Amino acid sequence: MGIDVRGHQQEASRNDISGCKLHFRRLGLDRTAFHGKMRSPSASFVTFAIVLNISASISIVFLNKWIYTVYGFPNVSLTCLHFIVTTAGLFICQQLNIFQPKSVPIMKMVPLALTFCGFVVFTNLSLESNTVGTYQLIKMLTTPCIMVIQTLYYNKRFSSSIRLTVVSICSLINHVSILNLLQ
Repeated sequence: MGIDVRGHQQEASRNDISGCKLHFRRLGLDRTAFHGKMRSPSASFVTFAIVLNISASISIVFLNKWIYTVYGFPNVSLTCLHFIVTTAGLFICQQLNIFQPKSVPIMKMVPLALTFCGFVVFTNLSLESNTVGTYQLIKMLTTPCIMVIQTLYYNKRFSSSIRLTVVSICSLINHVSILNLLQ
């Protein structure tokens, strides 16, 4: 059963619905046939997805650094390639009904889209200019920066345990950065 951009159900035959249910069971997901709502994925699927995500992320970072250093690939071109692959991946996931697209007003999406694009461009510039270790350390500062923005602009409060965790991460980043400068 397909879902269009506004979240409305499209008509499908019973055979299509049965095939969809079987496909999602193979992926570790259960999908109700007539309501188009997803149930929670199995623990084994979640574990597999996390391991795959971490492995892919690490591989992409090292591959990108290799492309920058060996071939001198331009940053803008690599960023465009990232966006093309991401678009293709999202399209494939949508066709497999792995997620349900939602309708969002364009003016609410633009700031988020620009922020995401800037994040990718600047992290690629960081990777191009720094070692992989320094790049990873700088990228780890994303969470504290988001916490500061949420606190200053959205009055969000974080628990003591979360703040303590972030402070310890920042201290570690500071320590490793100083050690890198001394070498």
